[in-house]
Amino acid sequence: MEGNLIYALIVRDQETILCDYTKASGNFEQRIMEVVGNINPTVRETCLLGNFNFHSIGLQRYLFVCMADKQYPSRVAFKFLQELQDSFYSHINENDRENANAFGLNKNFRKVIKEKLEHYNTLDADNLMKVQAAVRDVQNVMIKNLDRVIDNNIKIEILQDKAVAMKMKSEELKKNSRKVYCIQCTRNFKITLILIITVILAVWLIFSLVCGFNFHCLSD
Repeated sequence: MEGNLIYALIVRDQETILCDYTKASGNFEQRIMEVVGNINPTVRETCLLGNFNFHSIGLQRYLFVCMADKQYPSRVAFKFLQELQDSFYSHINENDRENANAFGLNKNFRKVIKEKLEHYNTLDADNLMKVQAAVRDVQNVMIKNLDRVIDNNIKIEILQDKAVAMKMKSEELKKNSRKVYCIQCTRNFKITLILIITVILAVWLIFSLVCGFNFHCLSD
């Protein structure tokens, strides 16, 4: 990876350097404060001055700034600043942040800046970010595939529920069919019985009218 991170610092209210680190020699504080005064603390910003880029991100009253060679990738510089910001809020409590004098947090936080700056100046830093991005892409694909599997499982469960419901409905129809069949058979039996009784009564009535109710014609 071309270029290097040269200098990093944390500024409160765009005027008080709370902590900084560089292994290079030079009056970086004075030069960088000329830039800090013109930085918009509410946005990520890159300012070019001479052969150097000044990258910055802000949060609340605090500004996180680094100075890098022009060849140093901006996205890596902003990744460095984001990690620096996260570590700052994790390591330094609000009371210390608010009440620290100029360079008052160097004792507590300069080592963290040094470690991160040296890490991001290694040749593997950019490659590491690419690998991390690739891993995130793979994770996103896996999550999408998992969502599809879950969605398919839900659809299968819905189909299974529908199949169970249809089976229950079919069994219920069979039961109702049996009931209807039994009722029909009972009704047919009753009708047949009534017809038989009616025929018997009709025959008896005819014989009674012809022979008399005492059936005297049969005795003759």
